[in-house]
Amino acid sequence: MGVVILRPATVDDVPLLDEWDTRPHVIASSGDDDVRDWADEIAHADAWTEHLIAEEDGRPIGVLEIIDPALE
Repeated sequence: MGVVILRPATVDDVPLLDEWDTRPHVIASSGDDDVRDWADEIAHADAWTEHLIAEEDGRPIGVLEIIDPALE
C-alpha cells in the first residue's frame, strides 16, 4: 500500500465524483434516489461541511465528507 493523503475536493473532481456515484457498490450503500449535485456542493460549501478526496500515490481512491452537526 502506498501513501494516502487527503486533499480538499475541487470542481475539477466533479466528473470523477459523478462517475463514482453510478457504481453499483456506491448505489448499494447510499441508494440511487439521493443524486448529489457535487458541483453545487463543492462550489458553495458551507462553513460546517468539508469535502476531501483521498489519494493513494496521487490516484483518487475515495471521498470523505465531514459535517459539523453543531454548526449545521
